[in-house]
Amino acid sequence: MAAAGLTEELTCAVCLGLYQDPVALPCQHSFCAKCISDAWDHSEFMCGVNCPECRRNFNPRPSPVKNHILQNIMEKYSQSQPTAPAARPSPVMCEYCIDSPSPAVKTCLKCETSFCSHHLQPHLTKQIYNDHGLIEPIADFTTRQCPTHKKVLEFYCEQDQECVCISCTVIGNHKSHSLLTLNQAKDKIKVSNVLELVP
Repeated sequence: MAAAGLTEELTCAVCLGLYQDPVALPCQHSFCAKCISDAWDHSEFMCGVNCPECRRNFNPRPSPVKNHILQNIMEKYSQSQPTAPAARPSPVMCEYCIDSPSPAVKTCLKCETSFCSHHLQPHLTKQIYNDHGLIEPIADFTTRQCPTHKKVLEFYCEQDQECVCISCTVIGNHKSHSLLTLNQAKDKIKVSNVLELVP
């Protein structure tokens, strides 16, 4: 089998990366252990969970079984490659895809929600969402929150060279300072260590 075809066979349908710690479901489809666990954690409800590949429903939620044969194939495949593939982080999942989890393509800072391409459409087409900032998907909003007000960081204070939330600009220490949106700051300032929190 050609290397490209083998790579395709060894690709997890959830993260689209090479299998990491592959497990098999009762329907015989395999996924990375972390991918299927995360997908089911986002979609589990009273009528069970589904296989992301064949959509077979399982109720109650089954315990995936380690796929030893696939793991051995993965190890041999990795050893045959010039450089071993790096482990991919688990994808951020769309918070609106309940029955069949899909990876998110964007996160809205205002909604504090991650969307797949289908559920993102209103943000791209409706005028009411024009002021909603979209960034690459993130799973943990605490890294994007103001430590003082616990609100999402939306602005960049030019005087103090730091990212701030809306409350900082109204009632905080930055209310009379010159402010940029994070996108404006990213375009204007090229100092990466100052803009670590800018998407």
